[in-house]
Amino acid sequence: MTAIQKNVSSLVDITVAPNIVVTAAAGSAGQAITYNGPTAAAFTIVNTSTQYAIEYRCDGKAWQYLGKGVGARIVGNPTNVFARLINDGATSVQVELSAEGLPTAGDGFPVVPSGLALTASNTQFPNYAKALAELAAGQSAAGVNVGIIGDSLTVGQYALTSAQAGVAPFSLARLLAGMTGGTDNATFGGIQKSDGNIGNLIASDSRITQGAGTSWVCSQLGPKVIGGGFDYVGASAGAPLTFTPDAPWDTVDIYFVTNTAYGTAAVSGAVTGTLNTAGALGLGVLTLTKAHGNGAVTLTPNGTGQIHVVGINCYSKTIPKLNFLKMGVGNSTSGDWADSAANWRSVPALQLFMATSKVPLWIIQLGTNDMMTNVPVATFQTNLQTVVTTVKRTSSNLAGGDVVLMVPPPIPFGTKDEALQMSFRDAIYEVAGANGLRVIDNYVDYVNPANGSARGWYSTVHSLHMNAAGYGQTASNVYKSIVSYR
Repeated sequence: MTAIQKNVSSLVDITVAPNIVVTAAAGSAGQAITYNGPTAAAFTIVNTSTQYAIEYRCDGKAWQYLGKGVGARIVGNPTNVFARLINDGATSVQVELSAEGLPTAGDGFPVVPSGLALTASNTQFPNYAKALAELAAGQSAAGVNVGIIGDSLTVGQYALTSAQAGVAPFSLARLLAGMTGGTDNATFGGIQKSDGNIGNLIASDSRITQGAGTSWVCSQLGPKVIGGGFDYVGASAGAPLTFTPDAPWDTVDIYFVTNTAYGTAAVSGAVTGTLNTAGALGLGVLTLTKAHGNGAVTLTPNGTGQIHVVGINCYSKTIPKLNFLKMGVGNSTSGDWADSAANWRSVPALQLFMATSKVPLWIIQLGTNDMMTNVPVATFQTNLQTVVTTVKRTSSNLAGGDVVLMVPPPIPFGTKDEALQMSFRDAIYEVAGANGLRVIDNYVDYVNPANGSARGWYSTVHSLHMNAAGYGQTASNVYKSIVSYR
């Protein structure tokens, strides 16, 4: 297989480690991918298999999922690259490593997804394409954000052996970050709207920890605010809650709900300050900065009143990147995301986020929980249109971006019949047609047309969810359809 070629004239790929056969078992320390080649500003690891996915990691960082036939860009010069199999039946998978000869060495070169034609006149995603072109030209102030709105199928629930444990690497945001060399450097709280136990969130995402003291909880307001959020409702000083992003950053935005009786929290770690959430009922944002590099953000309640944090977003202005933002929360419906009944709910929260953080592309996958909770298809369609109107850029909504809709994978027919699911699928296409949007149809991809059976991508623990390979397939669909325009 020849190396992936990039549609940027200054890039030249040199295959430095072809035809490497990976046999290291799932869950192992992995197999070293050695190479002999030039010092480069970036490498691309390519999974050449047409059947099986793998995981890879660089310099001891988190393992990243790499779907079949997909390449991931590694920025900088890693000391070591390791790969291993996942539990999907494979005994060996072949990969290759390519080095990019770039005009500027080091981690300062902007991250551009492989295969992307950088044209500001792209008709399908004009705002996203323009933002990426600015990123490649060194003209992006804070990177390019991709917002992901959805339910547990974008969170990665049940990818492994339970609803929460260890699933964060299988969220759509984390998978796309791994495929593109981008970042997943934000957290928007609750993994499931009916579960206030922050222990489950911590179990799902190793970047979140909590110290001793009165505990925080999740989703007490949500997902009426995007992602559910973190809540502290104790009457005294509380436990420190810490978020440690994987990638370097220099700026953090902390979004929160305000109210007259709400309290304060000390912000410590890599940045210092005071989060003051007292005020008229609504939403606020606190922005703090530091020198570029890794570091944690810790919030410690002072016992002056309850605190409701919508999300923590860490990003780099020094070295702007392609940033994927997981805003989804399990069990959420279209109605949760279309909620504007109060000025702290989802719609105003999305509007505040767009006003403070440019988001040129939104990915929306909703519908599964609407079907499971018997929401009428007409209501779902109206709600979905409200969400699209909220985030889509128009002459009256200049803060919006491009939007792509995703049809969710099918629910097993014994749970919800095919006719109902097709009616929801049709509603998604109708909203897309009315707004000129592109659709990624996971329903078609996950179903064998001959007999309607799944292709082995469903969780064996919970049949409404995907396993690791299934979530990887969804991410590959997005990558091919959006990130690389293939």
